[in-house]
Amino acid sequence: MAAIILKDIRKSFGEVEVIKGVDIDIADGEFIVFVGPSGCGKSTLLRLIAGLEDISGGELWIGDRLVNDLEPKERAVAMVFQSYAIFPHMTVRENIAFGLTVRRENKTEIERKVMAAARMLQMEELLDRRPSQLSGGQRQRVAIGRAIVRDPSVFLFDEPLSNLDAALRMSTRQEIATLHKQIDTTMIYVTHDQVEAMTLADRIVVLKDGRVMQTGSPMELFNQPANKFVASFIGAPSMNFMDVTVDAVSARSVTVSGSDLKTVKLALSGHGFKKGQRLTFGLRPQHVSIAPSGKGRLAGTVMMTERLGTETVIELKLGSGALFTVALAEDLSLDTGGTVSLDFDPAKAHLFDE
Repeated sequence: MAAIILKDIRKSFGEVEVIKGVDIDIADGEFIVFVGPSGCGKSTLLRLIAGLEDISGGELWIGDRLVNDLEPKERAVAMVFQSYAIFPHMTVRENIAFGLTVRRENKTEIERKVMAAARMLQMEELLDRRPSQLSGGQRQRVAIGRAIVRDPSVFLFDEPLSNLDAALRMSTRQEIATLHKQIDTTMIYVTHDQVEAMTLADRIVVLKDGRVMQTGSPMELFNQPANKFVASFIGAPSMNFMDVTVDAVSARSVTVSGSDLKTVKLALSGHGFKKGQRLTFGLRPQHVSIAPSGKGRLAGTVMMTERLGTETVIELKLGSGALFTVALAEDLSLDTGGTVSLDFDPAKAHLFDE
């Protein structure tokens, strides 16, 4: 096992800088998830840690070693790719053992490690099958098993579930979480799926345009997003945003209102906002409730209702024409075209400036 430290890490391809000074400290045994939209640099950052790309600037430490100039095989890391990258002509046993066989380890030791990995991944009965006889989830487990037998200090996962269907993604995600508890090894996991990030991570690193937007536990990012981007990316359905104006300020509060929002006072200290300032008001769909007609701070026309059993998602059009989403933890039927009054706890609201 090993801690990982990234100090002002930079990566350029020609004159284009894609990683722009990233600083992250990862504790020994921690499960970290890099998340962000396509092109944010998360997979490039993972490849820099693996040694598959050269670092343009900064320092990368794994344990007590500066590894900038070390080959991938010298870094004690194992990587699981989006594509399974297993050999179709080999059995599961041979695929899992491949790296150890190439290193010419003792056959008895190889068999012991292969069987230990197979038991951990519940695939002992699959060892004599070939990849063509396996499901997508089973093939991914073979790829994970091949990484486990190397006994690395760090596991790197590059969107390993993106080729699986929804049900398999859920079950394999649970298997990876269980695996981390069993082996307690540092893991870095890359995904664009914020649900994967929320359910797997000890901490999440949100990336955008090669920069870290925020680092924190899943619920820290959900409840205390550092900026509008993090607020919009973490959470499903996405946070609602409205333009508002500051009506009054004090040392401990800000009062705002907007074309779609009645006056609301938010308890904020050290905010630095000024009267007349234009801000963005944020409210999560899960933090909105239906109010008696005309009594809420918001009102909208029902455009669509999705009744999902465990919750009801309602899309409304506000007076300005902006769309607003509500997610209620109940089964509710609303008529399309009807008007709904909404309210919320001001303590759950957010304000963002540019």
